[in-house]
Amino acid sequence: MWTQLQQISFWLSIPQIIGIDLVLSGDNAVVIALAARALTGRDRRMALFIGGVTAIIFRMFLTVIASGLLSFPYLMSIGGALLFWVALRLVKGRHEEHADGDIPATNQLFQAIRAIIIADVVMSLDNVLSVAAIARGNPLLLLCGLMISIPLILLGSTFLMHLMKRFKSLIVLAGALLGYVSVDMVLSDFAWRGIMAQLPMANHTWLALLGALLVFILSRPVFKKNHNTP
Repeated sequence: MWTQLQQISFWLSIPQIIGIDLVLSGDNAVVIALAARALTGRDRRMALFIGGVTAIIFRMFLTVIASGLLSFPYLMSIGGALLFWVALRLVKGRHEEHADGDIPATNQLFQAIRAIIIADVVMSLDNVLSVAAIARGNPLLLLCGLMISIPLILLGSTFLMHLMKRFKSLIVLAGALLGYVSVDMVLSDFAWRGIMAQLPMANHTWLALLGALLVFILSRPVFKKNHNTP
């Protein structure tokens, strides 16, 4: 361990991991902001802390097994479908099933933490390879990089939460972004590589945009109802 800390290459790799993780994790900050936006005070801090710690653990695990994991067919498709479901749940909220105030705070906290963990794990599947390549299988390097980058992502999500409270339309736009990412994950699945190779890249983009549009359309009625409620 001490030998690694004395190597210049070790310290040069940390900012690379942080940079890559921040660039590729913008959508993670969006989903964390969506999940925790309804919480206040202590519950919000708990959701961010527990979600952040869990994210570090899962990302380390995923990075270690990433190269073999992403070669499994249909894994990305399942992850994309799961993320699409999470996007709809986060944007539409629970107003369709419960009146305001009917949900206990503890239940809200648990649901927010669950959404953060599921979405972060799912969206980490397609970016851990870049981090793994820089870390070169070094767990200490990986841990240092992620322990710095994850708090920065959480700070970014906190900023987004404040924006969403001020500009409600950002909630729908954030959900649409997750819809785009979810379809893009499905299209990036190893199982569809042969089919997608025969299609122009523009078609890939248009299909992903349809995912964003679908989330946008499905969330608008509920958003309008909630937005107009005094």
